[in-house]
Amino acid sequence: MAKFENPVIKELLERYRRIWSLGHAMGLMGWDEETYMPSQGVVERATAMAELRTLYQELITGDQFVSLVEKASKQEGLNEYERGVVRVLNREITILKKIPPSLNYELTKTSQEAFIAWREAKAKSDFQMFRPYLEKIVDLNRQMAEKLGYEENPYDALLDLHEEGLRTRDVRNVFSVLEPAMKRVLDRVTSEGYFSSPSPLEEAKYEEAAMRRVNEAVLSLLGYPTDRARLDVSPHPFTIDMGVNDVRITTRYEGFDFKRSLFSVVHEFGHATYELQVDPELDMTPIGTGASLGVHEGQSRFWENVVGRTLSFVKVIRPILDRELGFTRAYSD
Repeated sequence: MAKFENPVIKELLERYRRIWSLGHAMGLMGWDEETYMPSQGVVERATAMAELRTLYQELITGDQFVSLVEKASKQEGLNEYERGVVRVLNREITILKKIPPSLNYELTKTSQEAFIAWREAKAKSDFQMFRPYLEKIVDLNRQMAEKLGYEENPYDALLDLHEEGLRTRDVRNVFSVLEPAMKRVLDRVTSEGYFSSPSPLEEAKYEEAAMRRVNEAVLSLLGYPTDRARLDVSPHPFTIDMGVNDVRITTRYEGFDFKRSLFSVVHEFGHATYELQVDPELDMTPIGTGASLGVHEGQSRFWENVVGRTLSFVKVIRPILDRELGFTRAYSD
């Protein structure tokens, strides 16, 4: 049975295709900035991204599109997918109507410029290079929170953009439960003295080419579909989906402590798997991506911690490590 049968919904999705395409282009441009774009290209890239972001806002909040969403909202007998499309679009329109295009433009442009500044500051361990960009981003986000509105805490408005309905008080309640329990675990681990830090393995040097082969072999073992996904390099690992059939992850190669690169790959594999398992019929629709960043992080942490950091997993990938890195042969599982 088709997911979308209502004629108004079909028309809405057809109109939405252009808006989705802008988002697709911005995603690709963002991925390129963090992976392959030369640093001197930041001014052009930041300007182009800001222009596209405001064009996206203009299209989705335009009278014609909003009227069509309102018409779809009044349709009777919509199935759960069709209702989902309407709900997601109504939420995005409501949010973007509150944000002045000039603020959207400035935050987008500043964020793009800030990434290059952060990358250079990180390489030189010089926070002052990045500080003015960070201060401006914080200020712009404070302005954003005021425009969006909130009941208790300005951060509530920003949290809601990433996890719908989540509030600062909810996060504090979670942390208040976790903190004492985590402290007990940390105290126990410290007192037992079983885990040494740093481990000799953390200091062992590796060649980037060898570590690349490790990561590619582990991804193959996990079933990462290279015809729909890829692995690249960036200063900080991330995952981005361009669509159901184009999901990209990155890792970093620092030349020491191979676990940092390996577990980043396993972590991002979890994010990618969430996106790769979206129903193909939902591709290029408002509901064709992850529904929750909390679930997203749950998937990545599951693969990294519940699977990846286990003796069973180490035993499975041990032959790969011994073959490519060599220095692991001197250690037991």
